[in-house]
Amino acid sequence: GSSCRDWGGNAGALDWYAIAERAYEGASAAGVNDPAGFKRLALLETNIMALRTYQSGISPEEAYQKALKACDAAVALDPSSHESMATEAYACWRWGEYQLYRGQDPTKVLDRAILAGTKAVSLDPSDPFGLNELGTAYYIKGEWELGAGLDPRASLKRATETYEKTLRLNPQDFVALSNMGGAWGMLGQYGLGHGLDPGASLTKAVQYYE
Repeated sequence: GSSCRDWGGNAGALDWYAIAERAYEGASAAGVNDPAGFKRLALLETNIMALRTYQSGISPEEAYQKALKACDAAVALDPSSHESMATEAYACWRWGEYQLYRGQDPTKVLDRAILAGTKAVSLDPSDPFGLNELGTAYYIKGEWELGAGLDPRASLKRATETYEKTLRLNPQDFVALSNMGGAWGMLGQYGLGHGLDPGASLTKAVQYYE
């Protein structure tokens, strides 16, 4: 499914995702209580969310609800699973991003993403996946605050601090590098509009984009 998606075959990707989804749900219905299976199902649903948000024009809400249900099942079976909490954060910020792009207030779901991401990082501080999902939740919250005329600095600085931890683990992490540039750019934009010197923030933004 992901291969079809990356090559632009949206309908084909959704078809393959649907086949995989039925397989995971069938295993669950048959009483196969495997936390790893529920985690894979949750990640599958977040992939469907991304495809629907960016490429198909279909609301990702159904996939979002299924992702949360799968995460809850995985955590119930393995409460120490940082991957499940990170996946919940991923699903929540995806839904928050969808709301943001449609002019809706995503604060509630982004706060849930931050809570899940914080839990994931506390369980495993060395996992780039958890760090990136937490950082992205803060990033999107800052983006919303900036667009709504609120002060985004606290959210965006938390995003940069979290991405810095990812980059200490993997200096080439594309998500962290790209979003660091975006976060510093938004901090510069806020400063420019509020009588603050944006120079340092914009310089950092350029450095991360290079």
